[in-house]
Amino acid sequence: MPSKFLPSAALAAVLALPFALPVHAQQWADSIDVGVTANEITSPAAAQRYATVDADLTAAIAEALTAKPDSAEGGARITVDLDEVALAAPFAGTPGPTTAVMAGTVSVEDQGSSGSQRKFNLAVAMNQIMPYVPGNQNVTVVDVSSDAVYQATLKTFAAAVVDNLPK
Repeated sequence: MPSKFLPSAALAAVLALPFALPVHAQQWADSIDVGVTANEITSPAAAQRYATVDADLTAAIAEALTAKPDSAEGGARITVDLDEVALAAPFAGTPGPTTAVMAGTVSVEDQGSSGSQRKFNLAVAMNQIMPYVPGNQNVTVVDVSSDAVYQATLKTFAAAVVDNLPK
């Protein structure tokens, strides 16, 4: 008699696949939590641009973790509290190369053998996102609300978070 358990288990495994973090991210991060208080972003244009920043940055950090070699056991909890003032700043006028486009406080709780906690402030400026801007556009004349700047900002911030994780 065929088992009813096997097809159910196979279906559950297949359904879980698209939602699973990459293998490196599963080993490194038990959780990634990005917090932002949208109603505290004073610029309507910035509020619209950053409407999904919590989910987008979470995904960018998970993606950046896939490139990090396994170096810890037990994973980590990564918490990012974004600075709403920094998110709105580039929309208040013409941003310069050193204008912060994303800033926040990052907390990392290592779940491995050391059980350490680390907290640091992180800011990404317009001139730091250049490696991720398509076609090496001049970011000082590009619209800060453009998809290219937004994606470059997410990737730069995520890479900096991962670079600051314990080795």
